[in-house]
Amino acid sequence: MVRREIRSQEARRREVRRQEARRREVRRKEIRRRIRSHRPINNEDTLRRIANLSQQDTTDLFTAQFFNGSSFN
Repeated sequence: MVRREIRSQEARRREVRRQEARRREVRRKEIRRRIRSHRPINNEDTLRRIANLSQQDTTDLFTAQFFNGSSFN
């Protein structure tokens, strides 16, 4: 009887520790999400990459119809 009580107490302690760890993990994720959302966006690198793309071939009829609109009849 005493052993069952000890085991159930241990199980409760483990469950409480698990819940506390889960709360800490959720809180850490929430803080990281807030920090990430306030981080300035570096558009310079993206714009530089776009500017350095090679010229695309626009003579393809299907591509021209697709992007400029066509009835495809």
